[in-house]
Amino acid sequence: FNVGAVTGGTDALGEVSIGTQYNGNFHTGRAVATDIVEGSARAYLNAINRAISKSTVQRVEAP
Repeated sequence: FNVGAVTGGTDALGEVSIGTQYNGNFHTGRAVATDIVEGSARAYLNAINRAISKSTVQRVEAP
């Protein structure tokens, strides 16, 4: 989990990076928002969507 400032000022943008493990694979998610809680939730959802997308593709390709 990492939070950093992209811009400064009162309307600053924060970038959030998060890593999660699903089915033995590590997936990362990233998001940018003015609210850190919103950015964190979006980054987590991004990581989950990547994990589900990858696991769905693997299931389709497997015989």
